[in-house]
Amino acid sequence: MKATLYDGSRKIPVNTKLDACLYSAARPAPHSEDIESWEKDLYMHMTRGKPSKFYFHFHASGKDTQEKIVPVSPTMADRFLRGKGIVCDLFPEKSPVDVLYRWGYGIAEEF
Repeated sequence: MKATLYDGSRKIPVNTKLDACLYSAARPAPHSEDIESWEKDLYMHMTRGKPSKFYFHFHASGKDTQEKIVPVSPTMADRFLRGKGIVCDLFPEKSPVDVLYRWGYGIAEEF
């Protein structure tokens, strides 16, 4: 899916086929046309000389649903991956939170 993210007044063209997918949600077959389930994937868009941009790609199992692209901060992308049990070294270390994760705490709300 191609879309445009905005960083202030700068347009950033993103493409889910070309950008790095950091997390891909399962795409279960729909049990019924009446039931719709939304899933989200996390992508990273890199541009030479600029900081990486992260975004969610929301997709649904229904036929007549429109996919969505939503930009997220690096902190939210890091929290999303940690919530799924994935630790990624793309993000700068936030020492207190990283220490607690290494001690075995799973989510930031536990401490």
